[in-house]
Amino acid sequence: MPQTSQQSDIFVECRGSHALVSFSGLDMPCDWVIPAEMMQVVVSHTGRHQLLCSGTCYQLQSGDVLLLFAGTHNALVPDSDGCFSILNVPLAELSDAAIGMSWLRKETLWELPVVCGAPELEQLVKVMTQPSHQTDHFREHIRFHQLQVCHGLILQLFHGLGCGMITTQPLNDAVVAQLRRQVLTNLQEDVDLSALAASCKVSVKTLYNRLRSSLDCTPGEFIRLLKIESVFRELSARPRTARNVTEVVINYGFSNLGRFAQHYRQHIGELPSETLRRSSS
Repeated sequence: MPQTSQQSDIFVECRGSHALVSFSGLDMPCDWVIPAEMMQVVVSHTGRHQLLCSGTCYQLQSGDVLLLFAGTHNALVPDSDGCFSILNVPLAELSDAAIGMSWLRKETLWELPVVCGAPELEQLVKVMTQPSHQTDHFREHIRFHQLQVCHGLILQLFHGLGCGMITTQPLNDAVVAQLRRQVLTNLQEDVDLSALAASCKVSVKTLYNRLRSSLDCTPGEFIRLLKIESVFRELSARPRTARNVTEVVINYGFSNLGRFAQHYRQHIGELPSETLRRSSS
């Protein structure tokens, strides 16, 4: 996290893999390097600031939001009367949030900082970095939902700024969203539809009806799509971990590779071999 050589008003709150930090009254440079597998959301609330990142200078003013990525070296010089916040977001956690929200990331993230205006994200980060010395269950529950909303706003920024996000089926039905989470946690196991319906606290018939109403598919078709998305994530992983397409596909229970490739292309927009080739480039 940023370091300064001058006495300042600094508040730091760490919860698990997150470090929520807010500053005010700084007039000396703050230098830091973002850890691996992490991104940071930097929000300028008031004043004007200069951010030096990887040899490039960015002029920030009130309301600007920056997305900074792993490995970058940063130096921020705020106004003496300025205030900004920094929020750590593990990339793995952001990826998990994308899965739960039915988003897929097709391309790699930016290597350079992204500066944008995002009022909702600015206000949320400001709230999340306020000092709080209470850790009761209610506040932890609120914090969890704040992080979920934060992840959603970041993913929307990725999509809006052309980061190669694939929008799959939006999940507006709570039962279908719960079914998705249950399937994803047991994706390589045999599917028991009755057990899945029970975990969602509905009947099998209701599960069929809710899927047909919200996504116009059957439970079998829905589970197949989730498996296809999981194959996509493995094939597109960087650094590359999959040796070949066949090995990954068989692990998820597909036996007809030609039919799988057809379904994969319909859902993802490319052949699985193209996904694997792109991850190696």
